[in-house]
Formats: sequence, C-alpha cells, structure tokens
Amino acid sequence: MSDPRIREAIPDDAAEITRCHIGGWRTAYVGIIPQEHLDALDLEERTAARRQALLEPPWPDTANWVIEHEGRVAGWACSGASRDDDLDPAAVRELYAIYIDPDLIGHGFGRALMQHALGDAVARGAASMTMWVLTGNARGQRFYRKAGFEPDPRVAEIPHGDTGAMKLRMCRRLES
Repeated sequence: MSDPRIREAIPDDAAEITRCHIGGWRTAYVGIIPQEHLDALDLEERTAARRQALLEPPWPDTANWVIEHEGRVAGWACSGASRDDDLDPAAVRELYAIYIDPDLIGHGFGRALMQHALGDAVARGAASMTMWVLTGNARGQRFYRKAGFEPDPRVAEIPHGDTGAMKLRMCRRLES
C-alpha cells in the first residue's frame, strides 16, 4: 500500500463508492445471493441513492469514509449507532458496510478502513462494535475475525432482506 489516504466521504464520491459496493457484492456474494439479484444491481440507480444517503444519512450519527489510492476511491466504510433493538445505540457502534474495489483486495485497504472505523468508535465513546455478515461469506468472516470480531451467540442467523441469504451478527469489545 503506497499512498492511501482515508477521508470523510462527500456526495461527489457517490459513484465511486457505488462502484466499489456493487463490485464487492458481485465478487463476494456469488453463490450466496442469486445471480439474478447481483446482475440487477444498477450503478446509476444506486449512485443516486448513495448520494442522497451521504447528503441525508438514514441513521443517526452516521460516518462515511473513503480510502483513496492513486487518486481514486479504493474502498468505502460506513458506521453509526447500532440499529439493533437489543443494543444500546449510545454504547454500541455498528459497522454498516465496508467494501473495497475487488481489483484492490489484499493490499491492506480493508484493514486500514477497519482500523479507522474502530478508532472512530473508540473516539465516540463506544464500548463495542457490531456488524452483520452473510453466513456464506467465509472470506468476509475471516477478515472480521482478524479484526477481533466474533459471532454473537445471543443472536440467531436472520434473513438478509429479500436476497435469500442469511446473516449473522459479529461483535468486538473496544478498548479506550
């Protein structure tokens, strides 16, 4: 990793964030989410939605970051207060998303974004961080385990929207 820079995402980053997000889905979720669903992901439609979410975050206390490499967005991460009913949103941050351009996976960009998100959670006074991962996403689960997350035994797997996939919650205690 030569020149990465992490910064707050801005609405003008929406297309590049969406490119990473869709590319991440189409790479990581083959065989987990129906191919028709992956093929139907529309860059233009999702870019408009991402731009709006950057302008008006749908959840309180949301933070969005991009990591840049060689002058372009190499990845995106987003976190905020926990959305789970069984957790205290004042004490628990949730990693809503983290996606790296599929061509750049394995170069440390994901680790750098994860460390940034964890540091931000500590700075905001969170005691722990959670995230949801698809149960069939073994590579993703290995990545989260390396970052200190463990499956939450208190929560059963649940459906991931209308994708036909199941997801599980992983948690990590934070040290201030």
